[in-house]
Parts: sequence; C-alpha cells; structure tokens
Amino acid sequence: KVWMDVGLDVVIAAIGVALNPESSQGDRIKAYQVCEEFKEACPDLWTVGVTLISDSSLSIAVRLYGRQLAQHAIEHKLGNASEEERASWQRTALHVMSMGCDSDHPALRNALVDIVNGLVKKTWPQAWVSLMADLTSVSQVGNGQLELVLLLFCQLGEDLSGFDKSLHQKRKQELAYSLHQYMPDLFGFIISTVQQHLTPCTSNTSIIQTTLKTLCIYLEWAELDCVFCQDGIILRLLTLLLTNETHRLQAADCLLTVVKRKGKVSDQKPILNLFQVEAISAFFQAGRDSSLASAEDNYLFLKKLCEAMATLGSMQLCTLWGNEREPGLGRPDNFLEYLQAMLSFLEHPSQSLNLMSAQLWLAFLKHEEILEDEQFRSLLLEVITQAATKLIRIGDPTWDTSPVGEYARMDFQETKDFQYFFGGFRHDLMDVIRLASSAIPKAAHDLVSSQLMHLLSSAELSPADSRTQPSPVVLAWDGLSCFLDCVTSGLFKSGASPEHDVCQMGCRNIEALLASCSDNPDVFYHQLSCLRSLCPFMRFCPSLAGPVITKLFSGVEFKQQTESKTVVALRRHACALVIRLARDYPDLLATFFDELYGHVIHLSQTHAISYTEIGMLVEAVMTLSKCVEDSSKRIAFYNEALSSAQSVLQSEEMKKALTSSPTAVLKYLGLCTAPDQSETDQEAKSLRSQFSRLCTA
Repeated sequence: KVWMDVGLDVVIAAIGVALNPESSQGDRIKAYQVCEEFKEACPDLWTVGVTLISDSSLSIAVRLYGRQLAQHAIEHKLGNASEEERASWQRTALHVMSMGCDSDHPALRNALVDIVNGLVKKTWPQAWVSLMADLTSVSQVGNGQLELVLLLFCQLGEDLSGFDKSLHQKRKQELAYSLHQYMPDLFGFIISTVQQHLTPCTSNTSIIQTTLKTLCIYLEWAELDCVFCQDGIILRLLTLLLTNETHRLQAADCLLTVVKRKGKVSDQKPILNLFQVEAISAFFQAGRDSSLASAEDNYLFLKKLCEAMATLGSMQLCTLWGNEREPGLGRPDNFLEYLQAMLSFLEHPSQSLNLMSAQLWLAFLKHEEILEDEQFRSLLLEVITQAATKLIRIGDPTWDTSPVGEYARMDFQETKDFQYFFGGFRHDLMDVIRLASSAIPKAAHDLVSSQLMHLLSSAELSPADSRTQPSPVVLAWDGLSCFLDCVTSGLFKSGASPEHDVCQMGCRNIEALLASCSDNPDVFYHQLSCLRSLCPFMRFCPSLAGPVITKLFSGVEFKQQTESKTVVALRRHACALVIRLARDYPDLLATFFDELYGHVIHLSQTHAISYTEIGMLVEAVMTLSKCVEDSSKRIAFYNEALSSAQSVLQSEEMKKALTSSPTAVLKYLGLCTAPDQSETDQEAKSLRSQFSRLCTA
C-alpha cells in the first residue's frame, strides 16, 4: 500500500507535467514514461483505476486517467486473475457505482460506466451470475445510481448492436443470448422507471432521457413480445411523451424504431394499437404544436414524427391489410383521422415533410385493398390538389424568402443539393398524381382543366428582375405542364377511352392553348409541353391536327433580337414535338405530308433555323412518309432533303477521309477540337449536321 501511495503521487505529478502547456518536450516524454511504467508495475491496477475515478478530490484529468488504468487492467490482467480476484473486481465496481458519480461531469460518469461495461463483457454471465440482481440493488440506492445502471445497459446494448468492433462474434452471441433471457425483466424495469419519473412530484428529466435512449437501443432487436408486453404499454407511454416538449424527440425516435421492425404477421398485429384514438390524438396534437413555429428543434421533431407515421402506414399497414396469413385484417380504427394527419404533412411548407407524406400515399395507391377503400378514395382529390401545388419549383435556399425557402435552408446548404433533392421529390409527386388520377379520372381532369384555364386567363407576369430568380408565371407553367402530363397519362393508361365529357374538355383545352400567344420563350416552351400532353385527345377531334402543327411550327420559327439559350431550347423542343406527333399520330398527320414537305424544304433552303433543327424536322417528315402511299412523293422528298448531305458524302475531302482512318473523318467533321464561333467551326458544324441527317435517313 505504501508503494502504491508513493507511486500514485508520482503518477499524479506526471499527469500534471504532461498536461501543462509550458512543459518542455523532454519533461512530457518522461512523464509519459512514468505513467506507462506504473501501468506495468502496479500489482492492483483495477482497484487503483476505479479509486482514481471515484475520488472527487482529484482533478478531472487524473480521474479520467483512472479510466485508462482500469481498461488496461481488464485487457491485460483480468485473464490471469483468479476467481477470487475477479469477484473482488466485481465488488469494487458495484461499490463505486453505489457511491454514485459527479452529475456535473458527464465524462466521469461515462468513464465509470465504460470500465464496468468492459468488465461485464469479459465476465458475464459465466463469472458473474448475480449481475442483474446486483445492478437492481444498485439502481435502488438513488437517482444517480439508477442513471448509471441505465447507462450501463445502454452501452452494453450499443456494443452488441455492432458499435464494439473488437468484440469477438462468438462472445457477442453469448452476451446477446444471455441478455435475451433477461429481456422481459429489463423491459419491465424500463417501463417502471418511466412511469415512476413521469409523475409531477418525482419527475426527473435526466433519468427519463437516459431511459428513452436505452429503450431505443433495445427496441431495435428485442423480441416483439417484449416490445408489445403488458398490452402495448410501451407504445402508450411513447405516444404520451410525444406531447412533452422535453422528451418528444426521443419518444418519436423510439416509435420510429418500433414501426420499422419486421417479423411474423401475427407478431406485428399489436402495432395497430397506434391507430387507437389516444395515439392518433397525440400525433395530431404533437404535430400541430410543432407546426406553430419553424425553430430548428421543432422542425427536427416534426420530421421524425412524420417519418414514424409514414413508416407506420407504408411498412406496417400495407403488410397487415389484406394479408392472407391473417384473414380479417382490414381498415384499422381511426384510419380517416390518420389519413388527414398525413394530408396535413403534404400541405406543410417543408418539402422534406411533403416527400415523406407523398411516399406514403404512393405506397397506399399501389396497394390493391387500400386503393378500393372508401375513406381512402374520399381524400384522393385533395391529395392530387396538394401534390399539384408542390410541383412548382420553389424552395431554392439561395433566393426563396417564402416559408418553403425557410425550411429549405434548414435542409440544404446550397442550390446543388436542393436541385438534386427536388428532382426525386417531383418524380414521386408525379407518380402520386398519375396513380390517383387513374382512380378518379374525371375529377382529376376537371381539376387540371380549371387550373389551365385560370392560368391562361391570368395576366402574364413579367420576368423576375433577379438573374437567379425565375419568373412566377414561368414556374406556374412549369408545374402545370407536369401536372397535366400526369393526369392525361393516367387517363389513357389502361387503354380505354375516357368519358365523353372528359374528351370534350380535353379538346377545349387544346383549343384554348392554340388561341394563346406568348412572347416569353419560357412560357411558350411549357405551353407546348401542355399541348403535347393533350395530344391524345386529337383522336376524338381530328380537325385539331392542322392547328396543332401550325402552333408547333410557330415555336420552331420563334425568334427574338437576342439568340438566348431559352429561345434555342424552345425551337428544339418544338422540333422534338413534331417528331413525336409524326411517330404517334401518323394517321392524323398523313394528309399534311405535302405541306410539311414543302415547308421543311423552304426552311432548309432559306437557312431560317439551325442545321440541327432542320435535321430534326427532316427526321419527322421521313417518319411520316412511311404512311404515304405514293412512293414517288417519298423518293422526291428523300432526294431533295438529302441532296446537300449526299454532296458532302461524295466530296473529294470526305472520300479521302473515309479511305484514310477514323481519326481523319473526325478531324474533317471538326470533332477533334473544341467548338468556337470561328468561320471554320461554323462550316464544320454544317458538315456534321448534314452528315448526321444522312446517317439518320
């Protein structure tokens, strides 16, 4: 003992030298050597380490060094210890835990739990049969001791879940098996702890937080019988805590862990208790309270709550409803209230919440039994309405000052991240609208038609002043074009013809678009997209084919004083639509072959549009020519349209390049140098276009 006291004094002094910023490098090296020599020479290193941690008269640095000593003893000396020495180590650990630890220093508390956990992983259950009874006795000493026991269970559960990579797999399986045997008692201990400390007179925030943290670990891999023990009391306690501002985030995290669990259908049935009126009311109240403010902590909880509720529907309800192994499982209680809660998340300004809600509706729309449910179908039109408003591309964190932008700034750091997210977000929304429109086609088409007429009748807004902020009217047309495409594709998805009223409305929509005229190339671009979506209705009114072609060619020949990228995009979009019409509706366009033929040749000869656009139009007419019975017309068009291209192929330069090497061909077509605006590059561009046209033909 005298040797240890002297040695401890030396070690404590050495730690002070090592941590002193004014110490020289040589003194610090000597101090480290003293500490290492003490580790090897001390005969009772475990007791010394634990004693240092628990001695409140020492500095924090020295007490944390005790953790290193105790860990060293567990790793290097426990294996050679006798049975009596191991029992002594266990008694020392329990004694120190019974004394408690400084609540003001979480690092010390975690250090004590860490070394006891290390001892448990080495000795339990073979050499520490009474561990659970011992820990129960320690937890009854006081709140501080109770929290230490909870932290010990939490750390042990984390290590068995995979956090401790150094733990051998066989040993991990032994510990997990032993812990499973004790799991009913552990869950009973956790439940009683929460119940005891939730009452106003005994409320202890720290203990409840530690208990929930521990519970979340074991909810992930404990048997479902334990999770739903005592008639689902854990679920009731968690839903109750959702309305507690201090503990709601952890409670939502625990609920999310539960609803993500998979297993036998019979074992998962108790999860439907979350559809009881008390749970649904708690969901509603928690969501409403958090939606009143956009503070980051409120928003984090709201996302966790929404994810838990969405997972409850998409993973659990979709599995249980109509399952053949459990006949009779259908619509749960309060299903309509649950749907209304998820609809409110779709209405929320946060696009992250919108996405989670949309994915739930998508899962329900793909479920045959749920899709036929009356309560579900009663909300489909509202779902389509809300999803359509979310198709508008707003929320960019760099310029949007609306509530949508406020939430986006909490989710994304820069525009690139937002754009990556919005692509998938819009895709899911469009899938929701497409499937919902297939279920209620007339109502969906009436809705999109009213929005189209409203936008056409509205005064066209001027573009935004900022170079980075798009015009609101452009954003509106962009969203509407996506909405219209989803609804129309849903109408014609099954191959059956829509109702007569729907067909008439579709034709009137085409006429309204044909009558509109916009000088804004962005707006014109999206109007053509809307026209493309409505083209299937031309089969019910063939007389519209001619005006539609005329409208498309007004886009093909659209010009402004400055040749901007948007103008080029508009023209090529119009050319692509001409190709699409020729491919999908050749029977309607065949009568216009001569007109198209003459107009395309005229555009080619007058160089009114670029070579690329001419090539696209030639492709459209060639596609349409397959339906022309008079072969002489086809041959005449091929010869005239490809005459210049043939001259390129038959030129001496091309013949020389073709007989030389592939590199020579690429060089002749200007593909070996970067494009620029020089005269040489323009000639090469013409050659490439004509060569491409010839290859297409």
